Amino acid sequence: MKKIYTIATLILFGFNANAQCGINPVPLADFSFSDVCLNQAMNFNDASTVSSGSIASWSWNFGDGNPIITIQNPNHTYSSPGTYSVDLIVTTNSGCKDTIVKSVEVYPFPIANAGLGQYGCSGEDIMLAGAVGGGATSGTWSGGTGTYFPDNTTLNAVYTPSSAEYAADSVTLTLTTNDPVGPCTFSSSNVTFHFYPNPVINFIADDPSGCSIHCANFTDLTSIGGGDNIADWNWDFGDGSSFSTVQNPSHCFSYPGFYDVQLIATSNQGCASTLTITHIIEVDLCTEFIWPGDADNNTIVDNNDILPIGLYYGQTGIPRASISNLWQADSCTNWGINENNGTDMKHADCNGDGIIDVNDTLAISQNFNLTHFIPVNNTNNNQRTATDLYFITNGSSFNAGDWVDAELWLGSSTNFINNLYGIAFNINYDASLVQAGTESITYPASWLGAPGTNAIKISKVDATANIAYGALTRIDHSDVSGYGKIADFKFQIKTLLTSPVTMPLYISTYKANNAAGIEQTFTTSVSEINKVSGITVYPNPFSSQTNICFNQEQKHSIIKIMDVLGKEVRSIDFSGKYLSIEKGEMKDGIYFLQVIDENKNLVSRKIIIR
Repeated sequence: MKKIYTIATLILFGFNANAQCGINPVPLADFSFSDVCLNQAMNFNDASTVSSGSIASWSWNFGDGNPIITIQNPNHTYSSPGTYSVDLIVTTNSGCKDTIVKSVEVYPFPIANAGLGQYGCSGEDIMLAGAVGGGATSGTWSGGTGTYFPDNTTLNAVYTPSSAEYAADSVTLTLTTNDPVGPCTFSSSNVTFHFYPNPVINFIADDPSGCSIHCANFTDLTSIGGGDNIADWNWDFGDGSSFSTVQNPSHCFSYPGFYDVQLIATSNQGCASTLTITHIIEVDLCTEFIWPGDADNNTIVDNNDILPIGLYYGQTGIPRASISNLWQADSCTNWGINENNGTDMKHADCNGDGIIDVNDTLAISQNFNLTHFIPVNNTNNNQRTATDLYFITNGSSFNAGDWVDAELWLGSSTNFINNLYGIAFNINYDASLVQAGTESITYPASWLGAPGTNAIKISKVDATANIAYGALTRIDHSDVSGYGKIADFKFQIKTLLTSPVTMPLYISTYKANNAAGIEQTFTTSVSEINKVSGITVYPNPFSSQTNICFNQEQKHSIIKIMDVLGKEVRSIDFSGKYLSIEKGEMKDGIYFLQVIDENKNLVSRKIIIR
């Protein structure tokens, strides 16, 4: 068809290329070839024939714009892949011509590109980002003694070198195209990765133990090979303080306990290593320090601290250099006389003036519920079988606006209390039913003592936490026996309530002692939740993290943190005995912690973030 189309075209213009041939035969143009890959020479073999005479000339047009070639069997190299039309015109010795056009294919050569050689850190994975081209669509990685992920047939893969390759500081990997294109064979590309050494971290502390506040100097002993050097240090002292970026820092630890110190060292090539030394620092709660208000030295200020003041009332000793109720660790020489719990009696001198008296109760009121380390949990043993501590109220249900007088009684005519000196107690109540600000604990003269005469007392009300804290202790160093009312807890029912209400009251925790400081135990009219979910919060106040210590193992207790407006900011379903609470997004200020155990008992505490 091509040949007929060519002849027809020439006749249309009134010229026949073979008109002069006469009786001479017309040649039959033909040639053979093989498709090639890009940049390979394509060989053209003339296969033209003529019945008589001979073919005298050849004219080749390769279809890529290059000059016409006039030899019989040329070769030609194409500069771009694609399909080309090749025209061959042959002419006989008698001037007769014929033309043939054939399509040839130049295939792109498959291309594998493994990327450029690069450096990484010893121990790190290699990110492989291979590429293929030239018509190839996939490739396979090979080489190395490590492992590929997800596999070595993925162009973008992860390679984990073997330890031997890390030690040798290099590994060479090869990317090969998976599929040939036409007659073109596979292509491969190599890439070599080198590894910078990682720092070998070590450090020491010059003084690993001491009393709070304890300061230590840290010396960096980190080394690195390969001519590199350490460029950055990042120290975490494990106490919630800011990180240090100096090579050999000093740091002071404010609270007793064991501290894990971590160092991250980074080389000038960006390679980092981490070392954490567990319990490298030990800080003790040494006796040379006192915290104003913590009279029993159990690390929390509460109503129990009035008891040692009563026990050692009038005792004198060495004053502190600073006479103050400010919440801080004050240095003080030991008095050389111990309280019944083994701590030096100087702790009961809360304000530091050298005498234990009623003035020391001011420090308790000022620093109430503050902590400075893990408190010692006291347990009550040998509990009596009868109900000792209970309430008598002026009614069983109350209307809006009613005043409630709940008398706190200890003992009865059939349940006599012997040899008592002092008692501290926590009253839990439903603050949602109470007119805020009307709560009070008062202490009329009773069989236990008369405040201002032979006794001292303390009362604190925390309506948001639903707790009223009270304590009454004698100061004359003599036990008493008896029974009856020892305190009044008064409050008004909210005026906006529309129906009568009942008010649940119970003693959530207590502590009592005789004049020798020996702990006394009672039962209460409601099961004591301190046996189930009594808690201690430490440190309090805190800046980044505080800890909750439970007396007993918890099973799915609900822990809630609320702000001063009563808005819940965090809720945790917790099982166990110890829990750490991070500050997180909470702003500095006062919050309230509530714990509701599996029996629906409630414990509340105030916490401070600053």
